[in-house]
Amino acid sequence: MKPALTFHGIPLSGEVYPYSRREPVPVLTDEEFADLLRPLVGHQDVKRFGWTQYVPYFNDGEPCEFSAYGLWVQTVADADPDDFEDFDRDSFEVGDYHPTMGTKRWDDRAHTYVTRHGLYPEVNALALALSKAIRSGSADHVLRSAFGDHAIITVTAEGIDVAWYDHD
Repeated sequence: MKPALTFHGIPLSGEVYPYSRREPVPVLTDEEFADLLRPLVGHQDVKRFGWTQYVPYFNDGEPCEFSAYGLWVQTVADADPDDFEDFDRDSFEVGDYHPTMGTKRWDDRAHTYVTRHGLYPEVNALALALSKAIRSGSADHVLRSAFGDHAIITVTAEGIDVAWYDHD
């Protein structure tokens, strides 16, 4: 027999369908986040990498909360744009497709995602770990306190550049 559902002692009837059941996100310390960042800084196969972070001005009635996303990596084998301001970060985003680090594509026959490693599987693994920390929200407090709101972060062997991000 199924146990009776209640809300603070008040009986519920009908079916309650759970949504967005997410595991609690572990909160990273500054040092734990730095440990994910350091291996990519100055890596022989990485030119630069970065992400965007901000608090939206409007969120369709939902709370406007800080988030970071879009980790991108430019490897030494990727095209080097003449003007970095015109650099298309989206085409180098870590995850589903990256021109030199690998891909994750849907395989219709196997009915699952298949990962194909590119030229830099080590860099891909490091970038995926950093991307997970950034996307999951586990490093939000670190990112916000270190780099602020409304920022485009670019990391090279020489250091970290923080530029204003206008997301209007």
